[in-house]
Amino acid sequence: LAFLRANYFFENWNNVLGAVRANAVLPTFLDPLTRAIPMAVVKDIGMAGADLLRGPAWTGQRTIDFASFDASPADVAATLGSVLGKTVKTVAVPREQQAGILQSGGFRPEIAAAFVQMYEGINGGVAVAAADSERRRGTTTLAAAARALAA
Repeated sequence: LAFLRANYFFENWNNVLGAVRANAVLPTFLDPLTRAIPMAVVKDIGMAGADLLRGPAWTGQRTIDFASFDASPADVAATLGSVLGKTVKTVAVPREQQAGILQSGGFRPEIAAAFVQMYEGINGGVAVAAADSERRRGTTTLAAAARALAA
């Protein structure tokens, strides 16, 4: 049994790409804005899963924390801005607004609350790789991921 985990999926930024294009603003629930966290590109983690399935057999349980790169919201804004040819400002969404934003996007209240808690864990440094987990890295760079997202 293998648990292949990503701290944060880069493609989540697609949800705010409209605001980036229209207003040159990258709203985020991640805060602080300059703290880099591990981000996984879906293509990379899919390849890692395929490699596990095709690779040597193992017994027992494995936990693998996966990331393509580490980036902060400010890094993402700067890179998307470079791709789009504009300066993009990063803005932290206040915690008290987050559940309402998620619910306006179709989340049920209890699911919105769970997402807010997840972001609190990431922001507070609680949602991190386990000390005893394996670490794997993908090959996609932040710049390549931003180009693909903006395409």
